[in-house]
Amino acid sequence: MPSLVAMPATVVLVHGACHGAWCWDKVVAGLTKRGIPSVAVDLPGHGESREPLGDLAVDAAALRATLDSIDRSVVCGHSYGGAGITAGAAG
Repeated sequence: MPSLVAMPATVVLVHGACHGAWCWDKVVAGLTKRGIPSVAVDLPGHGESREPLGDLAVDAAALRATLDSIDRSVVCGHSYGGAGITAGAAG
């Protein structure tokens, strides 16, 4: 009989304007400890990203590319990241 327990959605964490994915390190560790998959993204021009800084549309497109690569997701944004997830997760 197949399991009725679904894999949890991947939590996608989006940083604010003056941060990088590194700001979510403790959150990622806590989620991992609880068996919840997560990914913290670096928006273009932030953290380890080598891409040039962009505007909200560029950031939303980068988030959309991440979301398109994940089967099920829940998105959480900090500060400016909230604007990016609103635009990037639409639809």
